[in-house]
Amino acid sequence: TEKEKSLQNVVLQKTGFHITPMEIIGIFKHAYTHFRISVHAWHAEPVLPLSLTLPANLRWVLPEDLPDYPMGKVARRISDQINSELIRAKNQ
Repeated sequence: TEKEKSLQNVVLQKTGFHITPMEIIGIFKHAYTHFRISVHAWHAEPVLPLSLTLPANLRWVLPEDLPDYPMGKVARRISDQINSELIRAKNQ
């Protein structure tokens, strides 16, 4: 779809990673003082081979470790959703 193609392009431009979008996690809306945003969060798979080398100011973390890191309200809601899904999957 057009949304999936846009996602692939943005991720490639920002990270250099090629991905395959799998399914949407959710649409997270937030209002700031003068504007509103809607963030579309996706589960995606890397297209291999994947270089795991990141710039010094970035690091890979496990989803369950995300609560230990500072982030904005929308990113925290996405992190909470990801961890809720992981907990549900483990309990099935």
